[in-house]
Formats: sequence, structure tokens, C-alpha cells
Amino acid sequence: LDTTDRVFGVINRFRDQPGTRFKGVRIEIGEGENTVTVRFQEREVTAAMIEGVVNSLREVLNEPEALVNIAITEAIQFDTGFALKEFAKIAGVELKPGDVSQEE
Repeated sequence: LDTTDRVFGVINRFRDQPGTRFKGVRIEIGEGENTVTVRFQEREVTAAMIEGVVNSLREVLNEPEALVNIAITEAIQFDTGFALKEFAKIAGVELKPGDVSQEE
């Protein structure tokens, strides 16, 4: 999620869906030499948790409009295929065969 608009688009869409979980999340706030990075490694997080980290860091840094981008390096779990399609649309990701695995 390479823009602040995309980050908050995903947060706003999925904050009330605890079944949507992100793994391998890296949050970057700010620009250049002043960037702050938070990594969650293997810990699964929700959009609400990401929102809390972003808002808290912006507040602590006294930069309420700081740029935000997020990398998700491991996986994302959705409750439905529709939610996956919505994420792809918001994030600007093109889904290809083999990108998705479905568990029952």
C-alpha cells in the first residue's frame, strides 16, 4: 500500500472485520531521514490494530498528516472472496492465478 490514501482506504474498509488478518506487516510513517518503521514480523494484525499504530505514531511525532505506507510481506486472510476482491481494488493489485489459496 504505497500511498496514504490506499492505506486508509484499506483501514476504513476492514477495521470492523477482525477476520481479515495481515501477516508480515511493515508500517512506515514519514519521509526520508525522518521515517519511522514498525514491523510485526510473524504476528498477525487486523486493520484496527494497524490504524491504532498509525494514529498513535502520528500523534506522538506531532505529525498528524505524515505520509504512511504499508508493506505486507507474508499473507492476508479474508473471510470471503468478495473481501479479497475489494482489497485488490482498493490496493491497486491485480490478482493472477496462483496468487490466492482457499482453505475450508
